[in-house]
Amino acid sequence: MPSMKPFIAWLTAKGDELHLRVDDHWSVGYEVCFYRDMIHAFGLDGSRGIRKKQNADTGQDYMPKRTFDLALFHPKHIVIIEAKAQQGLDRKQLAAFARDEQDIRALLASMGRSAPMVHTVLLAKDHYVRSPKGLAKDPPFKAAFSWKEIGGNAQDWGADARALAAFDRAEAVK
Repeated sequence: MPSMKPFIAWLTAKGDELHLRVDDHWSVGYEVCFYRDMIHAFGLDGSRGIRKKQNADTGQDYMPKRTFDLALFHPKHIVIIEAKAQQGLDRKQLAAFARDEQDIRALLASMGRSAPMVHTVLLAKDHYVRSPKGLAKDPPFKAAFSWKEIGGNAQDWGADARALAAFDRAEAVK
């Protein structure tokens, strides 16, 4: 796999709150069901099931069916990228992303693991990312970028023709 350094450097520049480590210690996950998979793999409170597992700080149950489109993992950071091609985000979805940052850190801490910084980032159509009323500008996202932007840079990062065409198609979805 090619180095992710150029992409990580570019992503860091997209958000004032993103201070990512630009090194080769990154891994990628697609369609990551974080809470369920983490608890199943390592256990929590004596079991490997997610039912009735709670964030000790908030007392709320972890969201069992939460799936992240793309996640970047580093010993010091987790970057969750929500990818949208057609529709935007509603308030309920925004609230879930705000909660994810807290819940992921709490889950890792309750498992005795170091809690990296958690960052949520939005990947959406250019007009949505740039719109004055677009929800992309609201918290909880630390940064937002478009399919058009990533497509314009991806060739420099070693993307092939199929990947470039996929970025163009996502931007063109009506």
